[in-house]
Amino acid sequence: MFISIISGATPLKNEPWGLANKMTSKALDAIGSIGGPRCCKRDSYIAIISAIDYVAENFNIQMEKSVIKCIHSDKNNQCIKERCPFHE
Repeated sequence: MFISIISGATPLKNEPWGLANKMTSKALDAIGSIGGPRCCKRDSYIAIISAIDYVAENFNIQMEKSVIKCIHSDKNNQCIKERCPFHE
């Protein structure tokens, strides 16, 4: 949605519509590369980091990347622990 907004994408605009779909693809690829099972926070963090990188590459906009450290793993019985890039 973020890429659609900043690029003015609509279903009828060729390039912006493509950019939005490519961003979705990059985020899903990064999420899928880590694997699962479920963790909404991990997947959201990965999608945000993917968007920061994508915007830098395609729009020449630099955004800050904070260091993310998960504090929720004890609340998720399916936490993948050390396989998660945000696990401490």
